[in-house]
Amino acid sequence: TAAEQEFWSGHVERNGAKLSVQLRILDGQPMTGALDVPEFARLGLPLVQSSRNGKRLSLGFGYTRINHLIEGKQTGPRFEGTWHWRDENFACPIVLERTPDPRPYTSEEVNFENGDVTLAGMVFVPKSPGPHAAITLMPGSGDNERWWHEGHADFFARQGLVVLFFDKRGNGASTGDWKRVGFDALAEDG
Repeated sequence: TAAEQEFWSGHVERNGAKLSVQLRILDGQPMTGALDVPEFARLGLPLVQSSRNGKRLSLGFGYTRINHLIEGKQTGPRFEGTWHWRDENFACPIVLERTPDPRPYTSEEVNFENGDVTLAGMVFVPKSPGPHAAITLMPGSGDNERWWHEGHADFFARQGLVVLFFDKRGNGASTGDWKRVGFDALAEDG
């Protein structure tokens, strides 16, 4: 059976402010996941490094390198540890509890084709009754993986829209090379 995505929620105190924290973890080989800190407009910060030793867990999150390291101990539905903010030389205690999916939409990994290129992405669908309007978030200039757009996708899905966003050609799990085609082909990808 396939592993199910787990959701962990809690709060941390940082410089006198209480911040909401949510983790989405798929405990497979390799472990995948993302970190959300809504008050900092950080949604979908990808899990780039993980290790588990019994109940001890170490999770590294970042875009191009590990900016946030969360280490601690998981006991049943509770995780207690330390969150290291590497860019700011700051650390704080963190306590998370396993929760049901708190998002008002479902998410699904998708693949679709444009000619000989396979594009990999994600679709967010509101849980509210439809029908729903839909939008596609297009990758911008330069290299773009879908996590660049996850915050925007979350916002639009919370407004009742179906949202498709994807890895640009040659990025993430998408095939092809965006540097070898013109704007027309890139526009046709979405």
